[in-house]
Amino acid sequence: MSNQEDDTIVRRDPRAEWIARNRLHPLHTTITHSQTADVRGPSGLMRKNPHNVGFMGPNGIKRIDRLKGNGHQVKGRASKGGGSKEVQLPLHQVTQPDFYIVVVADMVGGRLTGHDKDVIGQAHKLVRETQLNVSDQSGAVLVVGFGESKENHFDLSGADRVLILDTEAYQGYCPEQQIAALERVEQTYQPKYWLFPDSVQGGLK
Repeated sequence: MSNQEDDTIVRRDPRAEWIARNRLHPLHTTITHSQTADVRGPSGLMRKNPHNVGFMGPNGIKRIDRLKGNGHQVKGRASKGGGSKEVQLPLHQVTQPDFYIVVVADMVGGRLTGHDKDVIGQAHKLVRETQLNVSDQSGAVLVVGFGESKENHFDLSGADRVLILDTEAYQGYCPEQQIAALERVEQTYQPKYWLFPDSVQGGLK
């Protein structure tokens, strides 16, 4: 066989084929790039190998960088420009309510519990139903709490008005003092409804 015929014979390299199959091999990228380079087709057009896209991650999974190395710039614009900023809607405010619905919250640990928030939601439902019957009136939800308060988001929980009685007279178990305070609230605000949480704390402590 002549040397010219030897040049036309394509010889397989078993080791190179094994490296191409082994994505964790250190020479995998070198072998695959050399085998998957763009070639010119029979029509004269350049053909791109779709498998020659992306890079191999450290865990052996192929990754495609569609941002072409500009991912850090996109993250920087998002943090500066506010693409990921939280949208805050304006809070509903009742400036001059015609009637009140009072919620006596448990406020375990000085914060509104999930059950307290449910009761506040029920109070707003009563406000809407009352406003349907009397369209020219607006109602507000008054949240009354006893003891130390650590809650910072009464407004986000739906409270239009907040009355916290945290003096020494309302610390600990004092049902008589609490009832007397609620009687004064009744005289001052004359609420249409009183709502008490039905919880293990017993509404009034």
